[in-house]
Amino acid sequence: MKRGKLELSSLVEKFMVYEASEGFSEKTVEWYQQALGLFQTWLAEEDISACLDDIGKEEVRLLILCLKTTPGLRSPASSHTVNNRVRALRSFFNWLYEEDYTECHRLEKVKPPKPREKEIDILTNDEVEKIFSSINPNSTLGARNTAIFSLMLDTGLRLSEVVTLKYKDVHFGSRYVKVLGKETRSESSISAPTAKRHCSTTWNTTVLKIRSSEQKPSSCASTVSPWAPRPCGPSRSGFPRPPGFPDCIRT
Repeated sequence: MKRGKLELSSLVEKFMVYEASEGFSEKTVEWYQQALGLFQTWLAEEDISACLDDIGKEEVRLLILCLKTTPGLRSPASSHTVNNRVRALRSFFNWLYEEDYTECHRLEKVKPPKPREKEIDILTNDEVEKIFSSINPNSTLGARNTAIFSLMLDTGLRLSEVVTLKYKDVHFGSRYVKVLGKETRSESSISAPTAKRHCSTTWNTTVLKIRSSEQKPSSCASTVSPWAPRPCGPSRSGFPRPPGFPDCIRT
């Protein structure tokens, strides 16, 4: 059978095997699987052939238009959703080209629509104090919750980064934690000078013993911080920062 006559479904399966074998995370593989699955469903609904020879930039541009204009469960897809779908398809078609299934990268000129910038609301000082006042730091559970909230507030760590922390990666004496970067999959050292502010004396034995990830970080270590300085006063949790340490939020 000529490669151009291959069905999209069989090529997607091969692409999934490639992704998994190359060490991509489970979430990344699921992301591609979902995006490509939705593309196949859309082709079937629009009665468009799923043969490789019949799919290219025109079909993907029709998909983009459809995502932007067709109401979904609540509304048309957001700009971020459309951007994600197109990026997944571009990666897939680039793989098709590199594996000699196509004579060129058919989506090379199809650029992902630029997602709209979304303003993120941050907690006010009153809201921060209300959260802390609702926690009893003298109990085991309260000490853990206080530590988690302080750590996230003062470092900008994602929820997924906190719940996958290993106890050995929390350096209490030096007040920093090591986390596995989302994009580079490499270790980053994040300073957490105020994390003990609202924690009881049981900090070292009762908190941050959160379930750990089985995934091993790469050997490449990075100290580049994904935070941007925000002109502000003391840390949000109320503990004074050391001289020269900026109050930070994720960009």
